[in-house]
Amino acid sequence: MLATDGGHLVIGRGRDTLWYDLGCRLSGYDVEPIKAACIAAGLPVIDSREVVFEEVCRLAVGGP
Repeated sequence: MLATDGGHLVIGRGRDTLWYDLGCRLSGYDVEPIKAACIAAGLPVIDSREVVFEEVCRLAVGGP
């Protein structure tokens, strides 16, 4: 999976989702090991845990 073209990891508050193979995904709660593995494999990692919660809400409701 970590070698799949187009794969990426999204980390939010409380869980992570690894996207791979045209929309397939795996989710989990042990974020740091999968984050380290994805970075080592060269996959993009989007970690929004440090973003201010109000900004996340504004973007989710209002869009870009």
